[in-house]
Amino acid sequence: AVPTSRSSPTASRQRTPSPSPAIGPGLIVFEHFTPGLLTRLEYLPPDRRGMELLPAVPGNQHLAAWSPDGQRLAYSGFDPDIDGSREAIFETDASGATPRSITAGCTPPACLEETSPSYSTDGRQLVFIRTAGAPGGPPTSTVVAIRDLDTHKVSVLEPTRTAYPGAVLEHPSLSPDGRSIVYTKLLLDPDDQATDSLVFVVARDGGRPLALTAAGFKAGDPTWSPDGSRILFGSEVIHHLFGGGAGASYNTFVYTLAADGSAQAP
Repeated sequence: AVPTSRSSPTASRQRTPSPSPAIGPGLIVFEHFTPGLLTRLEYLPPDRRGMELLPAVPGNQHLAAWSPDGQRLAYSGFDPDIDGSREAIFETDASGATPRSITAGCTPPACLEETSPSYSTDGRQLVFIRTAGAPGGPPTSTVVAIRDLDTHKVSVLEPTRTAYPGAVLEHPSLSPDGRSIVYTKLLLDPDDQATDSLVFVVARDGGRPLALTAAGFKAGDPTWSPDGSRILFGSEVIHHLFGGGAGASYNTFVYTLAADGSAQAP
């Protein structure tokens, strides 16, 4: 859900199959970015050396999220070696099974790409970011959306729609009670470099989005505590998302705040 210049690999990489990870509790999956190449999903085996989860699946893989029961793993991906490849959401599992596409019915210009998945507490829905725009062109807007995994129906939260250029949305997370969604809004300069980011919350049934963090704090990547009373987020996150943008010389720290935006603490 960002300009196409964000991921532009300059070289191919050789991939060798890795042993399948053991299925069970506690498997850590993370992103491994190699400059000039791609972002790939890796897991930590017992020796703590990162191994690719999906070595036979080409392309960019990022923004992974576990289902609450740990049986499924959703992520965003595309293959830059395929003309016209667009960001879409896929689902695999802890064994690295062949991914299946979750994105369906995404037709430009209303839907150009889908990214940043996150499961509901019952695992029956995905909240994600949908990008609008014409094929081959820049996005025109981003918006928070919810897909019912049983019916495949998508609900778009129009109050969150944000025009591009100027800003894009990232990292939505549905509250445990299913009533609210937190997400990141990235502010961009004319060169598509992030200048600031804020954490917003919006009611699932509509209403005006509310900023939970102050301008200039560069907050983002929010997620809910299991009881829904607090929100975990990072500061100075934008340099990880857009390279050398504002904040590139700063460190990232983790904070929490109450669900109403109060009681912020490191």
